[in-house]
Amino acid sequence: KVSNECPGNQWCIQNGALFGRLDCFIDRCHDVLDLTNTIIQFSKLSKVEIGGTKGFTLTSTIHQIKCDFQTAVDAVKNVEYDIMNIEATQFNSEYSEFRKCVKEIE
Repeated sequence: KVSNECPGNQWCIQNGALFGRLDCFIDRCHDVLDLTNTIIQFSKLSKVEIGGTKGFTLTSTIHQIKCDFQTAVDAVKNVEYDIMNIEATQFNSEYSEFRKCVKEIE
């Protein structure tokens, strides 16, 4: 329609230039969603108590996992920048470190 109404002023916009920031923001939203879902899953560990002959040992191990996970969460929670700001590229390394910690725990 634009080319018919204004033949001398056709818009030539590349999708990458127009939607690049939006794509980055959507990726950041997915990362934050994954972060919160992981926190919800691991928060269930605080309620676990195992009985039996090895119950105390297993419960202690679970509490240690919970403490290790909480340390990883605190590292992401205590950053000095807005995690939704896509220009804060240091989030990528913080999130990567968080995912690495979760993989080690799993």
